[in-house]
Amino acid sequence: MKQVNVGIVGCGEFAELQHFPNCIANSKVKVKAICDIVPQRMDYICKNFALEDIFKTTDYNKLFAMSDLDLIILATDHGVHLELIEKAAMAGKHILVEKPMVMTHQESKKVVRFVKESGIKLCVDYNRPHSPSMLELKKQLELQRKNPMISPWRSVRSEQFPTLYEEQGTNLVITINDEIDSYRTVHLDPEKGGGVIIGESCHFLDLACWLIDRRPVRIYASGSSRLSHSIILNFEDGSLVNIFFSACGTFDYPKERYELTAKGNLLLNEFFVETAVYGRGEVVRSTYPMQYDEFDQQVTEEGLAGYLAKRAIGQKQVSRGSSWPILMPDKGHRDLLNAFVEAIIEDKPSPVDEYRGARATYLSSLAIESIRMGLPLPVQQEELELFID
Repeated sequence: MKQVNVGIVGCGEFAELQHFPNCIANSKVKVKAICDIVPQRMDYICKNFALEDIFKTTDYNKLFAMSDLDLIILATDHGVHLELIEKAAMAGKHILVEKPMVMTHQESKKVVRFVKESGIKLCVDYNRPHSPSMLELKKQLELQRKNPMISPWRSVRSEQFPTLYEEQGTNLVITINDEIDSYRTVHLDPEKGGGVIIGESCHFLDLACWLIDRRPVRIYASGSSRLSHSIILNFEDGSLVNIFFSACGTFDYPKERYELTAKGNLLLNEFFVETAVYGRGEVVRSTYPMQYDEFDQQVTEEGLAGYLAKRAIGQKQVSRGSSWPILMPDKGHRDLLNAFVEAIIEDKPSPVDEYRGARATYLSSLAIESIRMGLPLPVQQEELELFID
């Protein structure tokens, strides 16, 4: 196989911003069919992306029946993922599905079975570990774990101070500053969207497990399963993750911030545009270009300062009646698609497979249950390592 023929189900704003341009940018991908319940939306997409001789339908069954399609991209509401995954898998199509893979752990088990029985590959769009900035953060973390580097002026440890097991852990704080007014109402519907833990914090639970790379053993959450919440995740080696998600914030400041501490270092990721490493002497900073940047000619500075300066220009434009400019850091969406396309062509494992998708949904479900019960809950190993005959 030298080319992957793609059908996209769901032509909403996210597909317009990511799936269509990312597919078009990959020379090994050909978008051949699209599906949406709104015909006018499909017409707009075809015109906007100059998609000619493309099959359009409001019935996804017709799209799944096309013999020349290799990959189906599912960009729909969360509540219909299970049905679409089952039908696409039974039709022998590889699947890239938006997060969350499905909405419950029981549904995840069904997906694992569908994939096993059909022999297709499935990828969940947990994109952040494919961000260039996050890959660098992970690289620096692993370097510190294997060969700790510390500042020459670090405090000298007393000879009487024992080595404690907590020192071997990695601690991570994820801060999410979100605007409630940016949500579509479907995200809050318990059946269609499931709330922001299942629909958004699944991202951060997946990323936490990828960064820490140890088995999670306990979870405790408080707040609202629908909106603002805090999740504490414990790992087998004593590592701790705290996800603080506030829906009461403002996009005047970047949405995401990641702070890691490990073996005498502090590593920061500021909204995927800048990383910094503290604790090795001089601060080591790296900056990263954005995926979409309408002001790259007006502001040449990169990193967090550059992003904020560009954001300020955009705010002035909006105050004068213009629409919001597109300013999007590189969160890894394109690189994940490219990796999955290569996996299909070269018959390699999916970069984010159904088991990883099941893990994120399971942990999200446990967090919701923890809020309802007001108690910490154990993470069962057999639920992380699903066995499907």
